[in-house]
Amino acid sequence: MSSDARSSVEAYVDGTTVVFIPRSDLTEEHLKQYLTCCEQVIAKAGFYTSLIDISQLGVISSGVRKRAVEWARRQPVISSQIALFGGNAVRKTLVLLLLRAVQILAGKALNVRFFSTEAEARAWLAPDSERAQKMSADRP
Repeated sequence: MSSDARSSVEAYVDGTTVVFIPRSDLTEEHLKQYLTCCEQVIAKAGFYTSLIDISQLGVISSGVRKRAVEWARRQPVISSQIALFGGNAVRKTLVLLLLRAVQILAGKALNVRFFSTEAEARAWLAPDSERAQKMSADRP
């Protein structure tokens, strides 16, 4: 688990899901923590899903958008599902702007859904977790 005590940003792996909890403005260093977890799951499972709590998300800098697009362009695999929960209309709009930049500038399709609660978000991700278990069992 990676956590930044000054801003209380957490990024960690839970099976094939990368959990990301930003509790402040999102910086490039915070994004790096998240992307490092994504790369770890890709290396093990060949794909990843994301569970992101946006209830305390602050400003997303243009540097974060640029770095996210650059990373997505280099990746053969992008999250099969991104489940976001919490957050008001402003926070959802900030996240959508970031994700749209990735979709348009990196040419990657993203399967994104917003949920009110973490439980709803995890339930939506569950089928991918089951798929991951099957894929792991099929690997030599």
